[in-house]
Amino acid sequence: MAGEVVVLGIEPTVLGFQMLGAQAKQYAMVGVIEAQKIAYVASLELLSAADHPPEVLAKMGHPYARRDPNPPHDTPTVHVVTDEYRSALKAAPPRGLPEGIVEGRVGIDEENPAMSERDRWIQEGTTKMIERPWAQYVFDHFKTEMTDAIILAMQIGMRRDVWRI
Repeated sequence: MAGEVVVLGIEPTVLGFQMLGAQAKQYAMVGVIEAQKIAYVASLELLSAADHPPEVLAKMGHPYARRDPNPPHDTPTVHVVTDEYRSALKAAPPRGLPEGIVEGRVGIDEENPAMSERDRWIQEGTTKMIERPWAQYVFDHFKTEMTDAIILAMQIGMRRDVWRI
């Protein structure tokens, strides 16, 4: 995925992960799923602007043009013309490794080459259009909320570990 929100479930959250019990480790995966939901909803919001159809943007002087940018939003918003780009937004299933790294990703589906290319143009810009790095924006603005979801899930898992002893 070109522009994507990467959710790391354990490394930024817990030191000494290897010393945690099985439930805490399993719940880290639950936390990553919850964090992905937060990232997905925030991403979908940025990719769903319908307040300025193409003809209105044209009348506004093409506000995303590199020659004289004047975007109508303070966020890296993408206006919907067709639903194709927004429909390519996917949350990849979280992955976990034995050493405790749990990771999830939200971004435009890599399996869709046309939308992956469009995503690169939107995230990085082109010679004619300014960039709208929505994935970085989601990561930066929702990082605390995503981390909190992971911590909460792991705390539930740690409590379950304690009750199993």
